[in-house]
Amino acid sequence: MQAPFQAVAEARNALQESQARTLLRAIMWDSLQDVWTWVLNCTYAMVLYPIGVLSLLWIAPTLAVLRRLWRMVSWERSVRGKAVVIHGASSGIGEHIAYEFAMRGANLVLAARRMERLHKVTENCFLLGASDVTILEADVQKEADCKKIIDRAVDKYGTVDILVNNAGVAHSFLVADAPNWSLDAAREVINTTFWGHVYPTYYALPYLRATGGQLLNIISVASFIPYPRMGIYNAAKHVALGFFDTVRAEAAKHTALGFFDTLRAEAAKHVALGFFDTVRAEAAKHAALGFFDTLRAEVGSSVTVTNVLPGWVVSEMTEGKFLDEHDQYAWDQGLRDEHVGPWPVLPTKDLAEIAVRTALKRERGVVVPFWYTVFLYYRIFAPEVMDFGFRLLILPRGEQPAPTKKIVQMAGHDTFNIPEPGTQKRSTEELKMT
Repeated sequence: MQAPFQAVAEARNALQESQARTLLRAIMWDSLQDVWTWVLNCTYAMVLYPIGVLSLLWIAPTLAVLRRLWRMVSWERSVRGKAVVIHGASSGIGEHIAYEFAMRGANLVLAARRMERLHKVTENCFLLGASDVTILEADVQKEADCKKIIDRAVDKYGTVDILVNNAGVAHSFLVADAPNWSLDAAREVINTTFWGHVYPTYYALPYLRATGGQLLNIISVASFIPYPRMGIYNAAKHVALGFFDTVRAEAAKHTALGFFDTLRAEAAKHVALGFFDTVRAEAAKHAALGFFDTLRAEVGSSVTVTNVLPGWVVSEMTEGKFLDEHDQYAWDQGLRDEHVGPWPVLPTKDLAEIAVRTALKRERGVVVPFWYTVFLYYRIFAPEVMDFGFRLLILPRGEQPAPTKKIVQMAGHDTFNIPEPGTQKRSTEELKMT
């Protein structure tokens, strides 16, 4: 009677021994893989890293000289009669970029939510020499509206030669001070500042590739500067810039659908990184930057991708209009003084001229003003110093206003060219009169 039980016990023991041997082999294999990975990382650290750093010491200045020479000898691409699509064109940077293309005789398709402002911009564009102007009411938060913008351009002019991604929504509140802040505010910022750039690009990309067209993307220096009070906005900008830089290299190999599906997976990673970097030092326009940088790598040479990263520019934002934690637009000049601080505010016309000239010379991009790039070096090599500086200067201390606000109010708004409310609207009317 014991023989069957003994056979079962032996079989069980044999099975256990086999499983143990299999497990041991798996552990040994994993250990070998870990050792190999460690060897590879050590090799790269000892070989690739120093080679890369030493190479950069001569590659960087060489490229700087070549870029300077290219700017001197290159000429602007003619856009007379070309179809140029601009969203967020009712005021600010979008409005003045429309004027720059109008002076060059382009066919303009202007989209925004405020039609009454678009009508005034249209009149100015015709006065400045635009070949034709088409306007439509659209909210780039909605994919259907983004498709409508591109469809209107194709129906009217047969294609899209240049797409200007400009629309954006900025907020001004600290994540830590607003534990109950509305998710609707976050969604509006992300949907406008990030997806509002992705959707038009997705629908325009086939036409841009067919014509050797161009993307002109208005991002911000906040894509690499962790600027306080703009966490969600900065996260959206980082994703967008990385995406477009990647598309520059990959678009020739990927279909539009596959390219867009890939973006959905990549975007969440960039948004999260930018958002939590922001919570640490309270911001850095990460989303759009990551998005457009990614796109550049994907499209290769079939579409030129130009990213413009401006600092503070005369706009409704620097006039004091922000989205608050309750998803409401509010005007607050005191908060504006604290937020903008003693940084020179660039005239909108000057930025638009630089942006269009850079794009028409088919350059990769430009930081305006150039001195903002010093913050990039600090972000990479000494982020603790930058975080400390922002907390010291920009964040309020209890009931005391931030030092930036005190500096602005002591020196005066005119010292830093900080605009008063209504400046943008008055400039539109004055252009029409002149």
